[in-house]
Parts: sequence; C-alpha cells; structure tokens
Amino acid sequence: MKTILYSILLTLFGTICACNQNSPQVKNSQPGPKPLKPDTVKSSEVYFRGSGTEPFWGLEISEQKIVLNLLEDSIIVKTPIPHTINGVQNFTAEENGQKLMLNIRKGDCSDGMSDKIYPYTLKVSYQKNRAQQASILNGCGAFVGNVQTNFSKP
Repeated sequence: MKTILYSILLTLFGTICACNQNSPQVKNSQPGPKPLKPDTVKSSEVYFRGSGTEPFWGLEISEQKIVLNLLEDSIIVKTPIPHTINGVQNFTAEENGQKLMLNIRKGDCSDGMSDKIYPYTLKVSYQKNRAQQASILNGCGAFVGNVQTNFSKP
C-alpha cells in the first residue's frame, strides 16, 4: 500500500516539475504609459474629460470627436471648432440627427460625490434625435495630464 502511495506521489511530483519547466516565462515587455506632452498628442487621444451625477454621465474630447456616455447609450459627434464668449468655451455639433452643445467654464467644481475639486464646470445640452426635447446635464471636468492642445483655455 505504501509503495502504491509513494508511486502516485512521485508521479504527481514529476508531472508538476515537468509542466513548470516547459511553460514559458511571460514577461511584460510593454513599457508603462508615458505622460502626454502637448506636442505629442495624437488626434485620437482624449485631452479633456468631464463627468456628472444624477444621472451619471461621462464626456471625452479629442481632436476628432466628442463622446458623451450616458447610462443607456452614447452620443458621438465630430469635434467642432470651439468659440469663446465671455470666458466660456462653447462647442456646438449636430450629426446624424444628434445635437450636442457643450459649455466649459473655468472655475472650481465639485462633483458632489467625492472631495475632488475640478478646475472646470460643464453644461451639456443634447438631443438624441430631432424629435426629442433637449436634455441638460451639469458637471465638472479637467484636462488629461498637462495636455491643453488645440483648446484655448476659457
């Protein structure tokens, strides 16, 4: 009985050792993300993020598009050329029946859920289609890292 038990244990130990010797060692050869610099921002990279609560929503701006993520879906429009009126940065875009108007104002903003203070306040007005009435969202935002490319600060 002891002989059979020792044989089983020895076989099991040998199998485990053999498996470990043949398994390749995986190394993370990918370097960590580098901080973005204004002169190296790609057009697809997000340079400004905003969010709000009640309802929860998120906003990302890149040189190519603005994405408004809502609980039930998203609105995606091409990033228009912003214009500034009285220190407020304004974006207005209409695409595929969707309309988005975004106002970004410099000023401390609290999201009401955390102790974090954001440097910009946001007001978003959107329509998912022309038949729908516009909805308005308020929230906070900030540049990603130190990137402020092609975005004149209000």
